[in-house]
Amino acid sequence: MPARKSLKDRNKAAITGPLEEPTMESVSEVSSEPAVAPVVETPTQPVGERPVSEPVVAESTGESIGTVRNGGAARRSQTLPAGTARLGLYLRQGTLEGAKSAYVADLDILTDPPSSFARWIAGALDAHIGRTPADRAQLAEAHPDPEEGNRGVNRAFILPVDTIAGMEETTGIDRRAGRMQSVSQLAAEALRIAIYEARERNGGTLPVAPKRLPNKPTR
Repeated sequence: MPARKSLKDRNKAAITGPLEEPTMESVSEVSSEPAVAPVVETPTQPVGERPVSEPVVAESTGESIGTVRNGGAARRSQTLPAGTARLGLYLRQGTLEGAKSAYVADLDILTDPPSSFARWIAGALDAHIGRTPADRAQLAEAHPDPEEGNRGVNRAFILPVDTIAGMEETTGIDRRAGRMQSVSQLAAEALRIAIYEARERNGGTLPVAPKRLPNKPTR
């Protein structure tokens, strides 16, 4: 039977014996480096090509026209009323100014005057379209261009698409009747006649048109 250890021996063994390691919980390793998002390469768009996400709507629909990029700069195109389109005309300066004066005179003469200069232009063109080829030829001879040979100016007007289509059709009708002329020449012819008629309605004179023409006049 082994001898019983004294209290002194037990204390000595406790001091010189091996130390027990403390118990630790398992912890997942966390990286100290920041997370980096994956890089996704996008194809480069060819120069001069418009993205398909930017549609362009025809002007005559009256719907909003999308943004068009021109040389990298974005611009918003004008929205036209439904059933209208822009028509560019080459007119003599005297014809253009005379039409403005006739429009101003008609604002006070006509019972139901047009509410804008463009509508007055459209009315003059529609009246000329409605004439026969023989009547147009006769009126054109009676109202020749007093500025024949002078340079003109380019102006664009927002007109009904039916009026524009009628002008193009009428040039074909007159061509087959022996009169060759462009849409601008036909329009100038129509305006000279309308100016003359407005002058007659106003007692033989026309007022000087202001630089800024009135729209939707009130009586």
